[in-house]
Parts: sequence; structure tokens; C-alpha cells
Amino acid sequence: MSMSQKAIFAKVSKHLIKQNARSTDSDGDCVYRDHRGQSCAIGCLIPEDRYDPGLEGMDLNCDEEIQHVLTPVIGVNPKKRREKLDLLQALLMVHDECDVSQWETELATVKAAHL
Repeated sequence: MSMSQKAIFAKVSKHLIKQNARSTDSDGDCVYRDHRGQSCAIGCLIPEDRYDPGLEGMDLNCDEEIQHVLTPVIGVNPKKRREKLDLLQALLMVHDECDVSQWETELATVKAAHL
């Protein structure tokens, strides 16, 4: 059974606020999971047994492999899946594009737009 949008938002926002740092590679580029054990808004949702370093660099909206890995989270219903992918993309943008000091504010904006 997949997670609700509310549950996805709660898990990711709690994770990001607690981690209080981006998940990056040695070049400073955002990654799903980094060498320090940190993960991004998507990486924290990938089950441990389904994560593979080959997922790094895959686009959430374009690569079916990353979507397949996230099926336990986003489910298979096309309409709900699209809504969850849109929420995940917004959460990923907070991680990747916003200064960590602005995450709480930006997460509130994402919540208002998607829930």
C-alpha cells in the first residue's frame, strides 16, 4: 500500500528539518544519498533494500527506474501517482534549490500548495 500525500510530506519534512543539511556528492551536487549517510527528499523514501548508487542522476519525472523504486511510496493509481510525483518534485526543489535556513518556510509553502 502506498503512502498518502500527507504522510509523504510529514516524513520528508521531518527528515529534512532533522538532517538540516543537503545530501551532496564530492562536487557539491545534490544526490539521493551521500557518503555521509545523508539523504535528500527522495532518498529518505527509498527503501534500503531498493537503493542502488545507479539511481543517482536519474530524474524523478523522466526515469521510470526511479519511479519504479518509489512505487511502495507513490502507488500505481495514475492520478494519485502524478499528484505524489508533483509533491515529491516540490520537496526535492526545497532540498536542492533553497538555502537550508529557509527550509521550514519553503516546506510550509509546499504544504499549502499540495495538501
